[in-house]
Amino acid sequence: MVVSLYRYWYDTGYLHANPAAGLSAGSRARASFAPTRLIPPALLAACDAWLAAPAAARADGLSAHRQRAIWALYRYAGVRLAELAWSAEIALPRLEAEAPGRRTMYVCGKGGKTRAIPLPAPCVAIVRAYRRARGLADEPPAHEVLPLIHGNKGESLQQAGLYREVKGIFAAVAAGLQERDPAQALLLRAASPHWLRHAYARTLVVDHQVPLSAAQALLGHASVQTTAAYAKTDLSQLRGFVDATFSDKAS
Repeated sequence: MVVSLYRYWYDTGYLHANPAAGLSAGSRARASFAPTRLIPPALLAACDAWLAAPAAARADGLSAHRQRAIWALYRYAGVRLAELAWSAEIALPRLEAEAPGRRTMYVCGKGGKTRAIPLPAPCVAIVRAYRRARGLADEPPAHEVLPLIHGNKGESLQQAGLYREVKGIFAAVAAGLQERDPAQALLLRAASPHWLRHAYARTLVVDHQVPLSAAQALLGHASVQTTAAYAKTDLSQLRGFVDATFSDKAS
């Protein structure tokens, strides 16, 4: 309980460090990990659709582009909340252009380890539009030292601001669902940016059966056991594998 409370305060930016971080470490914590805070694909699609609506219906152009970019990076890169917050000391996170239409995002993960995350085409298009709205070049120049997500007064948007942006999306979509599907609206209101990381991991491991070692690298998990936990949560897929494997043995 205490560990979860400190983690929440740290994730939302109330604390700059998590004094209970070490309490959840170890093999026992990894073995007991079960990603249950998941957003169904239909709700993710509803959020995508809301963000794709004309910017004038929600906010001014630049703010709308920023919100879309924040959503896309959490949705399609599976980063932790803190990993999208700009650090001037290490100049991360940053984007690199490998070729036209191809982007890799570098973030600082747990333990100060830098992680490279290739961004899919839908995310690249949204981030490119956001850069253009900021008056930046579509292609990030080599060694660009600039906050990936800008703040309202020219600075960078930090964890608390990033958290509010994503929660604002959930709240807006939930309001639209309230009348016809109050249960799903309630689920969205309870969601946080970290739920998008769980959704990203589930898409890799469950929906597309990405090798666990590759998914582990993309997610920045210290242990492959943590990555494998996503497969354990989908019994229906495991049943499908068993049925397909032994279907020719039935007499």
